Amino acid sequence: MMLMRKETSAAIITIEFGDFYTMVRKEQKSKRTGKVNLTTASLSAYAQSSTGYRHQLELQGYEVVK
Repeated sequence: MMLMRKETSAAIITIEFGDFYTMVRKEQKSKRTGKVNLTTASLSAYAQSSTGYRHQLELQGYEVVK
């Protein structure tokens, strides 16, 4: 399992995925209201990059948490 996180001015976004997962879990927490929005997406949406989904997320500003 791997966690990647990005913080914007409005929210903290955490994405969880692993080597054997077919889905990606995305948690978005609003800094203003504290509301948490959970969504799941197909891993294939992130795996389109030839360099892999981790690299693609790093290019979007996400950092590895663990």
